[in-house]
Amino acid sequence: MASEYLIKTVNGYEDYIKNHEIDGQVLNAYVMATQTAICTEHDIKYGVKVSNRAKEIINYLIKKQSGGTFAQLEDFAQENKTEFELINIYYKLLKMEAPDVLDSYMLYVEKNRKRRDRFYEPRRKTLKLVTDKLQLLEDDELDELFVHMPARVGKLLSDDTDVLTSKGWKKHGKLKVGDKVVGSDGKFTKVVKVFPKNQTTHTVTMSDGTKIDCHFRHEWTVFDRRSSRWDMAKTRGKLKDPFVQESEQRLNDVILNIIRIKKNDCPIDTSQFEVVINHSPMDNMLVKAQFLDYLLKDGTHPKLAFELSTLFPDSEKAYTLSKPYLDVLYRTAEEVEREQVQDSKTGSAEEE
Repeated sequence: MASEYLIKTVNGYEDYIKNHEIDGQVLNAYVMATQTAICTEHDIKYGVKVSNRAKEIINYLIKKQSGGTFAQLEDFAQENKTEFELINIYYKLLKMEAPDVLDSYMLYVEKNRKRRDRFYEPRRKTLKLVTDKLQLLEDDELDELFVHMPARVGKLLSDDTDVLTSKGWKKHGKLKVGDKVVGSDGKFTKVVKVFPKNQTTHTVTMSDGTKIDCHFRHEWTVFDRRSSRWDMAKTRGKLKDPFVQESEQRLNDVILNIIRIKKNDCPIDTSQFEVVINHSPMDNMLVKAQFLDYLLKDGTHPKLAFELSTLFPDSEKAYTLSKPYLDVLYRTAEEVEREQVQDSKTGSAEEE
């Protein structure tokens, strides 16, 4: 529980705001209060409440100083490869929350990606419905959670794609809930949900030359000439999966052989790698490997990074075997642990 002294101090900040202008000094006070609540007094709920107030102040100061929004300032910073203290403070707050708050973790882990390339933030309005429920599970406020995603929803097409409706042709980007569109069976079916905008990834060419821009997860009814039957396939093409799996496995062999030549030893073999293709942009070896590299570079404890990446079937064994190489390329587990202890001591000293 947050101490009475901390709560009284934070209430004093609000009294100060009522009589003075919001400035950087007030923001720094809220950041320190957040750190005290989460890292020292371990009251996550109160710490997040204080942190949310600090984020409100950040947005206010950005609007006041630049006339724009946080998103616009971050876009500018990324395009011009510069930094702004208000953005750094925002991510500092997220980092404090991340070990205990899933939503904050999902936002923080993509901080170094360009905003247009992020997975979670653009879809946060929809995905937060799930992350909030998962948070309740973690906090033991919910015993069970069932998430059901009906088939054939959220398959992205370009906004300028013509779609046949019960009232004639209509652009895909103009469809609304309640519109009736023709289905694969030739009958009209009602639109029950319109999903947030995203980027198309592929251009599909039909046998008559028609081209349609879509997302690679869009499903199509196609005729498989090898089996002489109609089938359902995603744009990326499940028919290519065996070739993709074989190619990735061969690539693993090449990488491990390079390590053996350079190090004269490599205790990891290809049985440690699980090549699974499920047409999800967030569940393939490349993304997992990039995620692992990001966590290690960001200072996450190596053992935890291996577990979170889900790259290896036995993450603990893979970590143990890889440790000699990890200690050369990244901060060692001992260094990370020393930094965590030092940060804790620094926070306590600042509070005193």
